[in-house]
Amino acid sequence: MQYYIVSIPCSGLEALQNEFNIFLRTHRVTRTERHYNEKTNCWDFLVEYLEGPELEDPQVHRGNFTKKTDVREQLSEQLLPRFDLLKKIRKEIYQTKGLGAAYVVFNDKELKILTETQPLTAENIGTLKGVNNERLNLWGTYFTDEAVKEFQERHRSVGDKPTDAVTAVNTATGTTTTNSEGDPFSKR
Repeated sequence: MQYYIVSIPCSGLEALQNEFNIFLRTHRVTRTERHYNEKTNCWDFLVEYLEGPELEDPQVHRGNFTKKTDVREQLSEQLLPRFDLLKKIRKEIYQTKGLGAAYVVFNDKELKILTETQPLTAENIGTLKGVNNERLNLWGTYFTDEAVKEFQERHRSVGDKPTDAVTAVNTATGTTTTNSEGDPFSKR
């Protein structure tokens, strides 16, 4: 994880505010904290973000935002159920971990690539563009074929609600562990 700390005055300095907004749009932000400093009349921000290549900011490069493409339109009918399943896994992770947004785990374009990748192993996921070792260790193991199958089995037996127990495969050691302490996505 990387950290970015900035103080932005409450009045004036729009350039600093714009620079901060550009930073937020071009990095994979996992968490932000803000605090109002009465002495300086500034907002102090702490931004935690993932290492990796910067995201392209369409507003900076083109002067306006590009139209968001629906990746579902780019998938065949046969792959749509798999894509929806990976989205459910992503949703459960970000809700359980208390992340600000689902795209912190994997964005829709990355999920599309995962949907099209066969077989989904930790090694294959680690070779995808934008998936470094940190992202692989944090999120990748939940999207392997084995983990997806376990997710389906859990939800088939208990409906569509997350369960407290989850079995996960540690990619470094190849060992399987079960956590039943209330956080199905606790760090292993």
